[in-house]
Amino acid sequence: MRFAFLVPDPDYPEEWEWAFDAEADALRARGHTVDPVPWTGTGDLRGYDLVLPLVVWGYHLQYADWLRFLDGVEAERLPIVNPARLLRWNSDKAYLNELAAKGIPTVDTVEVEQLSEGDLVKAAQLFGTEELVVKPPVSASATGTHRIRDAILFQPPNAASE
Repeated sequence: MRFAFLVPDPDYPEEWEWAFDAEADALRARGHTVDPVPWTGTGDLRGYDLVLPLVVWGYHLQYADWLRFLDGVEAERLPIVNPARLLRWNSDKAYLNELAAKGIPTVDTVEVEQLSEGDLVKAAQLFGTEELVVKPPVSASATGTHRIRDAILFQPPNAASE
C-alpha cells in the first residue's frame, strides 16, 4: 500500500520528524510505501491508498487553512483514515460539552465567547476549585493554555460584591 502521511508545514518551528519516523518506519517494515506530505500544500493525494493525518501539527495556527483542507478531502472523497467531519469536529474543543451532554465523562468545561475575570470566578465557584485551566477552543498541546491560581478565585462568592 502507498500511504500519504500528513506532516506539518515546512515552516513549522517544532521538531516533528521523530513522530513521523517512528510511525512511518513501522509501516515501511511491513512493506508499505510512506511519503511525508505537508498538509498545507498537499497537491494531489488521489494516488494514495490511504491518507494518514497523524502529524498534522500546526493546524491550530492555520485553522482556516485546516478547515479548507478538510473541505477538499471531503469534496474529492479522499481515502483518509478518519473522516474529515470527525477531524473537523475534534479540532475544536467545543466537542467536550457535546460529549458531556450525551453523558460521556469529560473534563468539566465552560465555554465563553470572550474570557473575563467574572467568567473565571464563576467557573471556580461552579467547579468548587481554586485552580482552573484555560485553553483556547482551537489549540494543540499547551499552546495558549494557562493554569490560573489567582487570588480572585479564592474569594467567597459574596466577597466580590462587598
